[in-house]
Amino acid sequence: MKRYLWVVGLFFIIGCTASEPVQNIIRDKEFASYSETLDQLESDYLQKKISYADYLEKKKNVENNYQQQIDSRRELIRNQNEPKPVTEMAP
Repeated sequence: MKRYLWVVGLFFIIGCTASEPVQNIIRDKEFASYSETLDQLESDYLQKKISYADYLEKKKNVENNYQQQIDSRRELIRNQNEPKPVTEMAP
């Protein structure tokens, strides 16, 4: 039991002393782009570069485009998981 606690404590200390950020975390490129676009729209609105009506319209367009990307990705995954129909008879 002491050895187990020693190993867990050692891993904790090593994990806390890591100075570089982890590079192998999976990131969603579409969501990152969506988030950056919304942040930029909000920034433009707060800096009074665009009106509130323009902000709402552009935000709605960005959200609709992102939703279409998500739907197409889900459809692609769903189609890959479906069994392929047999078109020929076995001899």
